[in-house]
Formats: sequence, structure tokens, C-alpha cells
Amino acid sequence: MEAISLRQSSRAFDAKELTEQQLSDIMWAAYGFNRADKRTVPSANDKQAYELYVVMAKGTYLYNAKDNVLELKDSKDLRAITGKQDFVKTAPVNIVFALAMSTAFLHIKRHRVEAQNTLSKTLIVSSHRR
Repeated sequence: MEAISLRQSSRAFDAKELTEQQLSDIMWAAYGFNRADKRTVPSANDKQAYELYVVMAKGTYLYNAKDNVLELKDSKDLRAITGKQDFVKTAPVNIVFALAMSTAFLHIKRHRVEAQNTLSKTLIVSSHRR
């Protein structure tokens, strides 16, 4: 409870870049795998429908959680477009959580089919009870 009550957002950042090990540790804790098929964080219905991007002055990287590596996606400095507040332009690292649409839609479609099957079975049982 104390940690939650003391939580605050900082708007002042050290210009010093994180080491590769520090960044690796942060990314693993944020969305890595701690078991063969389980991540370090939960998600609704275990969908895990996110992608994490690391945006720095030297480029934008996609976090590959399976291999615990950053994959370069763009070598431009895109920090300024990662948020509306001025500090994002100069923060050494911005981590962007993005919805992986293909994964999300796959789960939505699967749940829709399951719901339709359940509804069909319910209607069949109900019609036989009359």
C-alpha cells in the first residue's frame, strides 16, 4: 500500500542512456516470458495482444519477447510523436505499448465463434424442453 500511495510521475529525466542490460531487464519485466508460454504480466483472457516498442534517439525498436532482443524498425528519432507532453521529446527512452491488431482480432473471432456455439446449444436445448 505504501508503494502505491507514494507513486508519482516524474517530468525530469537524466540524459544518460540506459545500458543494454538495464533496458533488457526493463523490457523483460514489462512483457517478457518467465515460462515457456507465459509472460511476466497478465492480460485479459490471456490474450497477450500487445507489442512493445522502444523509442530512443538512435531509433525505434520492436521488443521480441521470445528472444529477449530489440529489433530495429526505424533509425529515425521518433520520440516526439510518442506522446503529447513536451518531455517525451527528450526522454532517453519511451516505451510504447501498442495493440497487436492481428492477435486481438484472432481472439475476438475465436470468442465470437465460441459464443455463437454456446448460444446455438442453448437454443437447441431450450427448444427441446418445451
